[in-house]
Amino acid sequence: MQVDFQKVLEVFRKVKQLKEHQELYCLDPKRIPVSISDLTRVVADMYDLKIDVSEVVFTGERLRSLVERYADNHAIIYVKHDLTPEVQRFSVTKELMHLVIDEPEDWSPAGVATLQSFFTEMSIANGDHVAEARAQSEALAEIAAIEVLYPHEFRAAEAVEISTKKTTWAKLCLHYEMPRYALTRAHADWYKKVVDTAWNGI
Repeated sequence: MQVDFQKVLEVFRKVKQLKEHQELYCLDPKRIPVSISDLTRVVADMYDLKIDVSEVVFTGERLRSLVERYADNHAIIYVKHDLTPEVQRFSVTKELMHLVIDEPEDWSPAGVATLQSFFTEMSIANGDHVAEARAQSEALAEIAAIEVLYPHEFRAAEAVEISTKKTTWAKLCLHYEMPRYALTRAHADWYKKVVDTAWNGI
């Protein structure tokens, strides 16, 4: 799947605005691990939303969470009840990022079709052969979640620490309370190239 790089830039602008609002709104905006309750309140304040998070029981290997948004500015995030705490935190953050980054054309009742067209690996395009908007929004929400939970400014030093065995993925997972798949993606060469270009572009 390819993702339009212009949409990536717009996502990073919104993430930057979110971080700036967090600085004003939260008593401890630099807290690591990021407080999900604080993040929920920041998103609600920015977009004038009432956001509820509910743990639910459902089966399925790929679906961990989803968000429903209503015309009365109410949003409900449903997250699978039996996830590890790290995966649950990341899943809720991804759904919060949908509320931040999605445009009207990204909201769709066709959730199953959207998930079927979404793959965890993606490439970045400049407008040619881009994926449909709903599938793109899934990919972009995951990127935004990584950028919110794992600040970009820490990664270069931690990449060195990983390579020199001064730290481990397990320690980083505990420190950020994030799943390993999200942390390792943040250090993938293709991801670093995209993120460095995007942050420099805004």
